[in-house]
Amino acid sequence: MMRLVLLQLGFLIQGFLAIDPLINNGYRNVIVSIHPDINVDANSQQTIISNIKEFLSKGSEELYSATERYAYIYNVNILVPKTWNQPEDAIISSEYFYEDGDIRINTPNPLYMDNPYTLQPGGCGERGQFIHLTPDFVNHLKDSSAETFGPTRKVFVHEWSKLRYGVFEEFGYPGDKQYPLFYYEQFYTDNGPVQELRPNFCTDENLQGTRTDIETGSTCSLDPQTNLPDENCVFIPIGDNSAIKSSYMAAPFLESVDHFCKNTEQTFHHDIYKPTKHNSMCDYKSTWDVIMENEDFNGVKPMNISIPPPETKFTIMYPDDGGKFVLVLDRSASMNDNAAETRMERLKQSSTRWIEYDVTVGTKIGLTSFSNLASKDKDLTKVDDTNRQEFVDIINHLLPNGATCLGLGLMKGMDVLNGIEDITQGGAIIFITDGQQKCDPHH
Repeated sequence: MMRLVLLQLGFLIQGFLAIDPLINNGYRNVIVSIHPDINVDANSQQTIISNIKEFLSKGSEELYSATERYAYIYNVNILVPKTWNQPEDAIISSEYFYEDGDIRINTPNPLYMDNPYTLQPGGCGERGQFIHLTPDFVNHLKDSSAETFGPTRKVFVHEWSKLRYGVFEEFGYPGDKQYPLFYYEQFYTDNGPVQELRPNFCTDENLQGTRTDIETGSTCSLDPQTNLPDENCVFIPIGDNSAIKSSYMAAPFLESVDHFCKNTEQTFHHDIYKPTKHNSMCDYKSTWDVIMENEDFNGVKPMNISIPPPETKFTIMYPDDGGKFVLVLDRSASMNDNAAETRMERLKQSSTRWIEYDVTVGTKIGLTSFSNLASKDKDLTKVDDTNRQEFVDIINHLLPNGATCLGLGLMKGMDVLNGIEDITQGGAIIFITDGQQKCDPHH
């Protein structure tokens, strides 16, 4: 599989999403990557790999049920660090890097600690970038993680739905003014309106529990400005919540939850009046409506109710030395603008700095450039301390002239990466251009 990273003079404008579209209801080539700096002993390595399989396989079964038989996880590639002990069935891969992970295992983010989270910079219905898990969460998947976060198969569905479908959490956050953990709901009685303080969880039945100050362990204090519990106040579910069936985005910690909320008046009811992030971001649509509008399900029908989803398949991979990259560099006349520092100069600076300071020994790099024609400037070559300067010199000698034929540049880059026979070897093409197509239309 080839990765294309398109850069417009240093600004990322298009990346690569490894997950293939649904094929027979199955997501293919889901990538779980473990950061190269995660150093654990051999026993922990085995446990982490085993628990990744558990998390994804059980998560796939839960996803199949949660999406009402529309989707499951067909296969997963687990990319382990090269420094880890390699299982006998592991294969070398030059296709994937840590940054390709749909699910990435790395040290805790100080804000979230061991809490799983999904990076979602986009809007409603837009895919997230990746799911983040910590080594401790995975290592203790069956004990402390399940005790702290609830059934981990439901945690998977919660995070996957944010990653893939662009839905958001249906609960509030302590001390948050926009999406508070508590809010006042107004009721009307014979004596007039009454304001009642409630936890902000979009569940189809009231969530039973108690408010607790996490610092003192006692009664919560109110914020004098909002009259809501302050940032130290959390809600701890206690009591019989077994009647709650929705939503995965509100209460994945409950064993009884088995549906997303829907635009109905009773069963799996979506409450548009809850001040949740999902309501705000998705214009009060139910999570189920947003999910069903996702492009993944265009033309897709649910699987036969009598057929369980196939078991998820796993492949263990470890990276080839350094990986493979082909730089496709724009040397057209438009790169020679009249700025104090031309586009061409910026292209040369960014490319050569990357080669000089970031590329590790053993990485394979090829160079191509294009204007109205495309040229192969250097074959894929392993970088070492004796030849690094050769790459730099070739880039620095590029002269801007001619038209901007983006297609010719891309095809030449693919030839260098995969060979003229186009035998897919995997790797990445880094395409650097000013982004202005000016070429014969046949190119």
